[in-house]
Amino acid sequence: MCRHKSGQIRDLIASIKLTHLDETKKKIIIYRVSAVLNEYSDRSSCYSTSFHALRITITVGSLIVPALLSVQGGTLTTIVYWCVWILSLCVTISNGVMTLFKVDKKYYVLNTTFQHLISEGWQYVELTGRYDGRKTPGVPTTHDTQFILFCSSIEKVRMKQVEDEYFRVPELRETSGAAAFQRSPDTLLPLPLFRDSTPIVNGFGSAQAQSPRVTVRRKDQAQEASEASEAPTESNTQSNSNDKL
Repeated sequence: MCRHKSGQIRDLIASIKLTHLDETKKKIIIYRVSAVLNEYSDRSSCYSTSFHALRITITVGSLIVPALLSVQGGTLTTIVYWCVWILSLCVTISNGVMTLFKVDKKYYVLNTTFQHLISEGWQYVELTGRYDGRKTPGVPTTHDTQFILFCSSIEKVRMKQVEDEYFRVPELRETSGAAAFQRSPDTLLPLPLFRDSTPIVNGFGSAQAQSPRVTVRRKDQAQEASEASEAPTESNTQSNSNDKL
């Protein structure tokens, strides 16, 4: 099995080298893809051996123990007793190890992830599946235009497996509009203050705090209107004085 997976990795890397990419992008793909695939190949092979050994021990031991218990009497009673005891202990230990380390789950997940990565690599080389141009409309479908999408897909597959095996990392999303008011006061930036006004907490304030701000704005508008009306009067006065002279 390990040789078969190594052959799959070798064929995929050789195919990527034949694509029309510049040397930098080829090296990025080869280094990253080969490292990830080799890691999953080694881990899946290790868990495959453990999974099959433990499953065989549990299955065969569970069948032999009842058969030995049915043997009664004779000179082999002591030998049968110890054989049953050893087999029962092996079955119990195998079952406990499989449950404790989740060998069965990791066996399925690692092998599935490995084959998924191999499939993603071949789809990129062949420009099929999600790399046929549907995700990037308006641009020609080439290995160069699908490079970012391929790298993103590889990282998403890996992070999904890591989250399933260890811990799911919550996504940090930016909040806007009304959702921003749901954050704690410590995370909000201080808002600018107007004259004769009190601070506003979380974007809200009392009616008493907001009313002076409105009054100030109305006064400013009234002053601007009065200044605009006085300007033509002064210009007319100057023009009349010039006419008299």
